[in-house]
Amino acid sequence: VFLARLGVPPASINRITALALNHMRPPDLYRERAVITERALRKLARDIGPTHLRTLVLLAEADHRGRGPFTMSDGTRHRPETGAYHAWWDEKISSLQLHQEPELILWGRDLVESERAWPAGPLVGQAVRLGQLLADEGLTRAQALELVDRAATPTEAVAELRRRLPTDTGA
Repeated sequence: VFLARLGVPPASINRITALALNHMRPPDLYRERAVITERALRKLARDIGPTHLRTLVLLAEADHRGRGPFTMSDGTRHRPETGAYHAWWDEKISSLQLHQEPELILWGRDLVESERAWPAGPLVGQAVRLGQLLADEGLTRAQALELVDRAATPTEAVAELRRRLPTDTGA
């Protein structure tokens, strides 16, 4: 409400809200970097928007630094080093291409303008979105199209795509 009163456009309000809600995820993922999966990093990029991931990493650092130096058990004051944090995130963003919108593995035209001849409508959008979530799990375009082709109806195809999602994807 505050941002709207200032005249901030709704799309910007949504992005600012997403950044604020997710600002602790980059340090949490970094702390667990030894066991973190590529899927978790892709999910963060998808949730925040790939073009805003670097902003989120910087926001998390700003929050961390804003807390001031920490007093250690020996009484000395220490400001945590963030160089390794940034180096790790830079490498992950670059190597996994997290800064780019992922390429769709299913397109609406694959379903509507082909021998599949799905009727235009919400099932097409659902299939495309589910295909993208499954791409984070390693599903390829060929595998997605094979799943769609095996189903007797578009409804069954969407149900099959949904069944293949892990339970924690939020879909």
